Amino acid sequence: MKQKYLFANITVVMIFTLFAVAACGTVATPPPSSEELTAIAAEEEAHNAEEAAQSEDGEESETVAEVATETPVPPTETPVLPTATPTEDLPTATPTDEPTAAPASSASNDPLVRLVQLTGNAERGQELFNTVYDNTSTGPYACATCHSIEPEVRLIGPSQWNIREHAETRVEGESWAQYIYNSIVMPNAYIVEADPPYAENLMPNNYSDLLSDQDIYNLIAYLATLTDSE
Repeated sequence: MKQKYLFANITVVMIFTLFAVAACGTVATPPPSSEELTAIAAEEEAHNAEEAAQSEDGEESETVAEVATETPVPPTETPVLPTATPTEDLPTATPTDEPTAAPASSASNDPLVRLVQLTGNAERGQELFNTVYDNTSTGPYACATCHSIEPEVRLIGPSQWNIREHAETRVEGESWAQYIYNSIVMPNAYIVEADPPYAENLMPNNYSDLLSDQDIYNLIAYLATLTDSE
């Protein structure tokens, strides 16, 4: 823009200089004709238009360069959080048959009670109760040989009817399931009071060698069904 105004000023000065020289009596130089002035104005207009076009091209180039250098912002992905699935701390024992839950008791928080209720199969336990074992420490016996399942019927040993309710009161600190378990594997640990009394070593003491833990859980589940309670 400064060049445009400078070119215009020079043109005006030249015109006035010519008139001044002519007025002072120096060599007469005829003033530019209207055609010449028109040509000068046209030339100046063309020059100004060329500068304006160059300026616009420069601004467009700068704008394109600025756009090209912008760093694209990648889309923000929302992370998917894993859903935690809580697991309950349950016994890992696997029942040999489809389990039949034993009745609930006041000692349901005892781990052995829960294990019997979760894995004990009462039907399988009934079969074991009536199975004769030839190699017990005292001879060929079945549980049913010595223990009645009828109320208040005494055979060689005490009746098993309502054994779950009785077992809860026999040994302090033991659940009914723990008492029955100990009575099977350690029969001399607690001998039930009776009249006449039961003799020590009356019951075979090697059932822990003849029965697996799962067999005993099944037996306990079956004995827990012999009850007046609903």
